Amino acid sequence: MTDAAGVEIDIESLTQRIGQVFDRFDKDGGGSLDRHELHSVFKTLGPNFTAKQINSFCKNLDKGGDGQITKEEFVEWIVQGSGEAKEVLKLIIKETGDALAVSVREVFSRFDTDSR
Repeated sequence: MTDAAGVEIDIESLTQRIGQVFDRFDKDGGGSLDRHELHSVFKTLGPNFTAKQINSFCKNLDKGGDGQITKEEFVEWIVQGSGEAKEVLKLIIKETGDALAVSVREVFSRFDTDSR
């Protein structure tokens, strides 16, 4: 898999990025997301996702049917890569890549003394 800049992303980095997105929405730090939190994940990543698409994502993710999705289930669903999951993965790569690019620019600007 490659990011928007065409840089190859290894599976470890990919798993870490997916985990970062999961953790951002795991408000209580319990290691799982309920359907409401999952809806927030998908609406944040893809504002154009329909309710039907999001419900489908949630159904595919909640293998146990308990309404809770663990980080492992979330990562596995995305890495295994159905068509839906690949679409979400692209958004995660863009989201985490954009955040990384901003961080790099901020650090660079602190050390760029001649502002060129």
